[in-house]
Amino acid sequence: GGIGAEISAIINENYFEYLDAPIFRSCSIDTPIPFASNIEQKVYLPISTLEEKINTLMEY
Repeated sequence: GGIGAEISAIINENYFEYLDAPIFRSCSIDTPIPFASNIEQKVYLPISTLEEKINTLMEY
């Protein structure tokens, strides 16, 4: 968890009743980012996964 996870937790704990939809988190896998560009691309979250999460959230 980073700052985004902490902010999400605070919102979820204190303002849940005001939310119109659940909080979603999308991030890359939990690993150091490599310097080699061909390996770097395998670490990032695929666009299709991000689109799927956005579409799920939009259905609310």
